[in-house]
Amino acid sequence: MPSEQPKWYFEPVSPMGGATGSAFANALSGAKMPPEEELAREAIQNSCDATQQDTKTKIAFRILEMEGSDRDEFVQTLALGEGFTERQKKLKLSKECWLSKPDKPLQVIYIEDYGTVGLGGNPHSADSNFNKLLLSLGDVSKASSSSPTGGSFGYGKAALSMNSRMKTIVAYSVFKEEGDQESSRLMGCAYFDPHQFNDQYYTGRAWFAVQKESDKPIYSPLDGQSAHDIAERLGFKPRTDTDLGTSLLIVDSDLDVDKLVGGIEKWWWPKIIDLELEIEISVNGTPRYPKPKQREDLKPFIECYSLAGGTSHTTGSHQKSNDLNRVGNLNLGRYGLEILTDDVANKLDDHGLLGCVALMRIPKMIVEYEKVTNRITPPAVGVFIAHQDVDEILRLSEPPTHDRWDQDSKRLQLAEPDENTAREIVRGVRNRLRYQIRNLQSAAEPPVPPEEQRIRSLERLFGSIFRTGVGGGGDGGMTYPIEVNYREGPVAVAISDTKLITEASAAIRLKDDATDDEIDALLRISVSILEADHGADGDLLPINVYFDHRANEIEEIASVDGERRYNVRLSKESWIVLSVRSEPYDMAWATKMKIELEPSEG
Repeated sequence: MPSEQPKWYFEPVSPMGGATGSAFANALSGAKMPPEEELAREAIQNSCDATQQDTKTKIAFRILEMEGSDRDEFVQTLALGEGFTERQKKLKLSKECWLSKPDKPLQVIYIEDYGTVGLGGNPHSADSNFNKLLLSLGDVSKASSSSPTGGSFGYGKAALSMNSRMKTIVAYSVFKEEGDQESSRLMGCAYFDPHQFNDQYYTGRAWFAVQKESDKPIYSPLDGQSAHDIAERLGFKPRTDTDLGTSLLIVDSDLDVDKLVGGIEKWWWPKIIDLELEIEISVNGTPRYPKPKQREDLKPFIECYSLAGGTSHTTGSHQKSNDLNRVGNLNLGRYGLEILTDDVANKLDDHGLLGCVALMRIPKMIVEYEKVTNRITPPAVGVFIAHQDVDEILRLSEPPTHDRWDQDSKRLQLAEPDENTAREIVRGVRNRLRYQIRNLQSAAEPPVPPEEQRIRSLERLFGSIFRTGVGGGGDGGMTYPIEVNYREGPVAVAISDTKLITEASAAIRLKDDATDDEIDALLRISVSILEADHGADGDLLPINVYFDHRANEIEEIASVDGERRYNVRLSKESWIVLSVRSEPYDMAWATKMKIELEPSEG
């Protein structure tokens, strides 16, 4: 007979394999931030993505410690003892979990959103919100959709389960079906390690559900009044049939409330201060609210956000805001930068935020505080707001943790207009932000005395001459029968009291001892800024390259963030002469020119 009462069902291993419970629970195991911050990012992001149009997102985090009869009723309703105790040693749970110490208080977390669409759709259909949040892993349909969402479905459950010592969550939702008919459902999910029990192998996934067809291993959520009744007994705030949204329950948590509040402030302050997100946190009935405007480490970023968003204007040379240059016909976005006073800089340095630009897209979650400059004097920070033209490209570049823009992301193969343009955009955003903040820092330095200017100019000159890279075999030196002969330079030339350019002329050809008389080769030319602290190559400067009369034997194939690349035909009989000139840069910078050649493949 089909089961009418919910209980825990464990998934047997299929002959065809499949994802284990630990794969779901550990999907965010590579995250660099505390689990409380992952929870703040993922849970709020899922709710924001599901918010009804023209509606403010409202989310409540309720943390309760259950003891005595309240705890016992909760445990009985969710069948924790009945479902897990006999398998406890197999599940490889923390020794501090409630199952190991059933007499201690049980901490639970409710995350309840309002004004969202809820978890509707056929629960066993791959395209339903319910299935994507609870049952599937790594679904990319959300990331590849045309709407400006936060990222991929499938990883919110990992952020929830990683904050549960029992890897167990419950979802309760009210939503509209087709024809505007409201409905409700409730289901529990657990994501354990795979294990063997009673001579049967299990994936580790388990569901608190009902089995509506006894001859099929398909388990369904409770629905209708049954869902409402169990939700009330589990401590969820009641929802009427028209009170759309989703409530999530994390069972047996050791969450640090201060870290949760701090994470909400750190990653969601743009949406909070724009009054598009309302959040309340309560601990055993005592309310707390995120207050990002009162955090000293966030105030400079909030000021830069106002500059980037156009709600305030620069008040002096210590601030700068503008659009980044387009890539093709695509707008990249707008930035706001600011030089900090020493006392403010010290506060940011304590949090590791000095020299960072806060990156964000349309959903207004900070994707990353990216370190764009190692220069500590003068100290600076900034904010970048991506334009809607590139929102989808940047979203596709994000990993499951949504914590960076990765130019090497494989998902950029899906980007429009094409993959190469998408990668150039991701690189371009980061490199141009570095360039702009360094320019601001250079402009904010005290004027250099004339005598020191001459000394610096001479240092830059020698830096350009003696830090020149030549070759076709990488750092180990030239390994191919190709010759590069510098005829002039490279030399740093002053074009004003504060600006230099690097220029050089060179000739390239095939060496006399080469086996072939002619070969096709790849020519790469770049001028990089040297990092002041360790002399390593930094950002590339834009350059112009000019060739002699043999230009018909040269084909430019790419210009990527300052590096120019060409297909060239080399011979023993004649030289190809070229000249290189960089765009102007600050006199305080040292540069390095590279002219590299290697035979083309094939």
